[in-house]
Amino acid sequence: MKIFNIIERALEYIDSNLNEQIGYERLADIFHFSPYYFHRMFTIVTGKTITAHIRDRRLEQACVMISGTKKAMLDICLDCGFDAYSSFSRIFKNKYGLSPKEYRKQGYSPVIISVEKLILSFKENLENLEGNNMNEKIMKEIQELNKKIELKPDNRENIFTRGNLYYDSDEYEKAVADFTRSIELDPSVAVTYYNRGTSYHNLGKYAESIADCTKAIELEANRPDFYFARGMSYRFSGEYKKAVADFTKAIELDPDEAAYDYCERGRAYHYMEESEKARADFAKAAEISPDIIAQYKDVMTHYEIT
Repeated sequence: MKIFNIIERALEYIDSNLNEQIGYERLADIFHFSPYYFHRMFTIVTGKTITAHIRDRRLEQACVMISGTKKAMLDICLDCGFDAYSSFSRIFKNKYGLSPKEYRKQGYSPVIISVEKLILSFKENLENLEGNNMNEKIMKEIQELNKKIELKPDNRENIFTRGNLYYDSDEYEKAVADFTRSIELDPSVAVTYYNRGTSYHNLGKYAESIADCTKAIELEANRPDFYFARGMSYRFSGEYKKAVADFTKAIELDPDEAAYDYCERGRAYHYMEESEKARADFAKAAEISPDIIAQYKDVMTHYEIT
């Protein structure tokens, strides 16, 4: 599911910005999803609402600071993203059965679970949900949206969200139909063309995918995922030079998250028989994200990257 990769990045973003004012609407905007869809899929994958997850991570961070530092409780409260000590103390006691001061007196030594371990646990949860259970959850979401769309057939947000759910359940023809209707209702939203383009790609309709991704880029030129998607369709079409250009642009726009871009550019170079450039790209991808080696085992082994 493509949404899991986005949620993984959202989890990392949350942990890096716990002292900021963040919520599901802000996260959805950062990762370019509708708030409703993003919030529902986050809940399905993690088992918690976004608000509950942020609250729990802030409390866990507070526990570590209370036990491991001599900072004043008010400072800890503010450092962990809570607005007022009174609300922080109440939420803390509801969670742990002790006030923050009592918690410090008890001398606990909590260890906050790393975001990497959290992601691993969510991946295991997602694997358990795959198949019938996951499809049942998504189908329930779609059924709810069907009712809303029946009442308000021109509500673009609901149709767009249903398209995303169809995409995540691999029903790409239905996804295309919903994204097409969304475009008819509002042709100015770049991400709708992108989503339809990725749906077309999965249907093997690469020319249509390229056209949609190009339109998305015309509307919003600084999105690396748009270039990556078009690059993939160029590569599958055998237009390797154009693919390289798009993957290069994606890398330039977001070099810290470019492991997949380097791998796919490496594949394009590989097919162009430019072995040294391919090897350099795969090595760079492995440097950014060592876990990616297993996903690209064939070419990584070919270029002796382990």
